Amino acid sequence: MLSLVFVARAQGASIDSLRDFIRLHQKDYLSDRAYSEADKDKIEVEVGLFVKTCTQQVEALKLSVLAAQRPAAALPPSPP
Repeated sequence: MLSLVFVARAQGASIDSLRDFIRLHQKDYLSDRAYSEADKDKIEVEVGLFVKTCTQQVEALKLSVLAAQRPAAALPPSPP
């Protein structure tokens, strides 16, 4: 269970990093002159990939938590 806590905290830190990245670039991104369209497209791709990765990791974490909560009787026997 400790590893699930570690993974959850790491995921939270990743989401915090994304939030900080967005805040850092928000003003310039919304400005007409600060970034070129190519720069904006690159930021959008990076954010999109990060969000997709985070979503997949959160789903995997949820499945791990659900699996850890299942009663031991519901689990198949471990191989010798």
